[in-house]
Parts: sequence; C-alpha cells; structure tokens
Amino acid sequence: MRRAALATLLSAALALSCGGAATATRAPAEVVAPTGEDWVRNVGLVKVQNVRDLGGLRGSRGFIPHGRFYRAATLVRASDDDRNDLRGRGVTLDIDLRTFLEAEDAGDRLSRDPRFRYRRISLLGVGISDWFRGMHGLYLHALDEHQGSFREVFHAMATHEDGAILFHCTSGKDRTGMVTAILLDLAGVDRETIVRDYAISAHYLGRSAQASPRDAIATFLDALDAKYGGARSFLARIGLPETEIHALLARLGQA
Repeated sequence: MRRAALATLLSAALALSCGGAATATRAPAEVVAPTGEDWVRNVGLVKVQNVRDLGGLRGSRGFIPHGRFYRAATLVRASDDDRNDLRGRGVTLDIDLRTFLEAEDAGDRLSRDPRFRYRRISLLGVGISDWFRGMHGLYLHALDEHQGSFREVFHAMATHEDGAILFHCTSGKDRTGMVTAILLDLAGVDRETIVRDYAISAHYLGRSAQASPRDAIATFLDALDAKYGGARSFLARIGLPETEIHALLARLGQA
C-alpha cells in the first residue's frame, strides 16, 4: 500500500515537472522539428520512443562516431524486434536512470535479456521531492545535490569497454537530457546544437514544446559553465578520475 502511494506521488510529481501549473502561464512555443541530420540519428524502434544516436554531432575534434552512445525513453515495452535492433547496433550496456519505484512498477525489458548488461542508477535518488521543484529547479538541484549519482553514471560509461551504451529514464528527456548535455559539452559540441538536441524530444514524444523547453537545458548549461567551468571540470570535481574522463573523450571520438 505504501509503495503504491509513493508511486502515485511520483507520477504526480513527474506530471508537474512535465508541464503542470509551473508552465501554464508561459507563452506557447512551437515544437522544434527535427532536421535531416536529426533524422539520420533517429533510431526508429517499434515500442520505444525518443531513441537517438549521439553520433554525427560535431565535437571539438570532429564528429562523434556513430554507435557509441544512444539515448532513449523507457524500455518497458521494448519488443523482441526492438531488442534485436539494439543488439544489432552493438548495444551491450543499458543504464536505467529511473528510481527504484519506477523500475519496480514497470521493469526494463533489457534487464531480463542476457545479451545486455543492465545497470539501474537513479540519477535523483528516491526522487519524489525533487520533481516538485519544476523542470528548471530540478535540473539545477540535480547538478548540485546529486553529484554522486552523476559520478556513478559516468563511471559506468567510462569503464564499459565492449559495445555501445544506451541510457534512458522514463521519457528520455529530463534525466537523460542532463546526462546527454554533459556528454556533449564534454565532447565540445556547440551550445546551440546541445540545446536543439534536447528540445526535439518533444517532437519525438508527440508532446507540446513545454515538455522539453529550450530554456530549461540552457539554464542547466549556464550553471554547468558558471559554477563548475564546464563538463570536464564538473566531472573532475565530482570525483571522476582523469583516466575515466579521457576514456569518455575517447568513446566520444574527441581524445
């Protein structure tokens, strides 16, 4: 009974962060539509939304290679064909950024497939109170107060040697969006491209622009720069060894 109540509370908090009262007074914005280059990176699975390859975006030392990192929404309904497609693309590690309650309520389909290594690392701990901060407040709070979780996520990525890495949350835009923004900033991808990559989630999810507003991730990037000196300094500050930061850069094709 208690778990059911907590799950209901978490669902309400998620709904609030995704466009509840906090966004009701904002002027409507147009959904950012994918370009041809965006579509090339899109992975069209049958039962999984918002799946994209980070490859093809230009970093400071050239394009990020395809087939290294994939971002996605929940894999709860991933079909057999979806799982075969991901394995065919070289995915061997699935990092689930959801909370324990979310994962217990709806399990990740890759977690039961022996072809994949599954890691659940909640980016927000228990996470319930965080979501009531609203989207903008959530992102800034996570950057300052959930650094241990960020370190665990990037450590898992840096030490994974064989195969591609897929990471996801529920919609693949908030927690997944923050992790993606740090990876792309580390790679030297320009700010406008990072913001755009975040914003097009609304299109792929079939939601309004307020589901992934440009200013939310722009504010996150502002704080990442102003308070921590960018992604590389942030990762060092939260305790990621230089060897692991270099491993991430190598995987991103920027070493």
